[in-house]
Amino acid sequence: MESRPTFFIPGVDETKHDECYQELARAISVPAAPLGQRVYSITFRHNGEVWTATVGKELTGYAEKKVRVRGRMTERTVQLSNPSTVMAIYEGSPFYVWHDNKSKTWANPFLAGEPISITRFAA
Repeated sequence: MESRPTFFIPGVDETKHDECYQELARAISVPAAPLGQRVYSITFRHNGEVWTATVGKELTGYAEKKVRVRGRMTERTVQLSNPSTVMAIYEGSPFYVWHDNKSKTWANPFLAGEPISITRFAA
């Protein structure tokens, strides 16, 4: 299991992490979680694909695709990626994920729905 870091927002001066987190929460009208309850990573389903959003990392995922191999249909796992780096995740129904918008593919923030798994920052 990957070790969990203490709370941070990538690309933001460490003296401004909490202030930035609060500002992003206000921008989407959601409460900012207390320090010990902030979300580091979530895995969620989106349009039949499974994606993982982890603060400080690019979005990654996979999809099960049916492909023809030697005349037979078979299922293969296809790896997915998106170059946008996750900035912050806000818990709720749905979850909100802020990112640096490098790919311009996902809305910012995007709604992640009900996650399959949640990992919080270290206390």
